[in-house]
Parts: sequence; C-alpha cells; structure tokens
Amino acid sequence: MSLSSSFYPQRPQAQFDRCNRFKRALWSLVWLCLFRPSPRIAFAWRRGLLRLFGARLAATAQVYPSTRVWAPWNLAMHAHAVLGESVDCQSVGLIEIGADVAVNTCIYVRLRMRSIVRITRPRSARFASNRAAGCLRVPLLAPM
Repeated sequence: MSLSSSFYPQRPQAQFDRCNRFKRALWSLVWLCLFRPSPRIAFAWRRGLLRLFGARLAATAQVYPSTRVWAPWNLAMHAHAVLGESVDCQSVGLIEIGADVAVNTCIYVRLRMRSIVRITRPRSARFASNRAAGCLRVPLLAPM
C-alpha cells in the first residue's frame, strides 16, 4: 500500500542565501581545524576566531573548545560570560549572553529565524550529570 505525499506534511525548509551557506561551511572548517583542537586555556584564541566571523565578545568572555556555535555572527557575550563545555548554541537568530552568566554542561540553546534571546540573569545552569542534558528551564531564557 502506497501512502500519498499529503499524508506526511512537508516541513518548511529554512531559507538561507549562498553567502550564509558559504560562511557556515567556512566556519565549520575553522571550528573543526582550529577552534575545537585548541587547548582548554586558549580563551583569547577562540575569542579571536569567533570575532573573525562577526561575534561580539567582551574581552573577558570565555568559550570552551567543545562548545558548538552554529553562526558566530549572531552571538554576543558581555563581560565574564561563559559558554561552557558541550554547549550547543544554534544561533539562527541573535543570542546575547549578559554579564556574569555561565551556560554549562550539555545545554542546547536553539532559536527560530528572526528570534532574539537575551540571557541576562547572573546565574549559571549546571547539572550534576549528563542525564539532565537539554533540561534548560525557561527562566534563564527570556525572549524579547
């Protein structure tokens, strides 16, 4: 029995122009070859790589090597902000991380197109184990 294509609704595809796709491909290559294998204490090196791709980072912002940033040009981090180990930051829209905010341990920050999220509360999201991965509650994320 054949199922018609109308049975499965078509998911809308994200529309990105060629320039965006090229920047993403280039960033993926830089992330794989230069960002990810960098030593854990090389925060200035990783800030520099992110700034090359348009991220707005304070001089004291810290990004760890296992952090995945989807589009650095949509990332803003204030003083003493931290993107910790194993954070998946899918910055399709602008993500702004306020001063003294730490995002740690298997947190997934995902946005839809044209969304803006500001993480501004000075608290960190930490979990005792990886079993709580992806369990970030709404109070830390405040959409504008």
